[in-house]
Amino acid sequence: MNLKESIRIVLREESSIQVKLKNMINKFGIKMASTAVGGMSRLIKILDLDDKGLDELIYEHLKEELYPDFTNPWGPEEYPTHNYYKKNVNNYGMHTFQINGIEAYSYFGEFDGYDYLYLLSINRWVVNELTSIFGDKWIPTFKRWFEENSGLEVREINIEGKFLHEH
Repeated sequence: MNLKESIRIVLREESSIQVKLKNMINKFGIKMASTAVGGMSRLIKILDLDDKGLDELIYEHLKEELYPDFTNPWGPEEYPTHNYYKKNVNNYGMHTFQINGIEAYSYFGEFDGYDYLYLLSINRWVVNELTSIFGDKWIPTFKRWFEENSGLEVREINIEGKFLHEH
């Protein structure tokens, strides 16, 4: 069975388009589901998501599309490996995360003489991509996703030269 046949089967199995799309997301991913309906904004509109549902969709998108490149495990199920990131930040003051060999976001934990910075700086291409899809609703979800998967605390986020403080 090829992918198109599988998609047709999933779409025929349920009665409502929302249920069908949710099944497609679970089986094939958000990218495939959004392509099937003509884009992410259309997918969000069809799913008629509340804030919690949108947060979950953004989190899944981050898991699918912004998983960093490296040989060290990434994810809440890999908590023992969080020590790797903490040691790297303690030794070098920062850790840069790449996607497909391109810098995507960096974490700065350097001591400024008073306190650690706990700064997450997100590169422009990531900001532009996420903002074009989700507006600014992705920012708190990105922070939570990053903290849960890296084990690093974020107090401030740098997005295109704008600093967002967490209190």
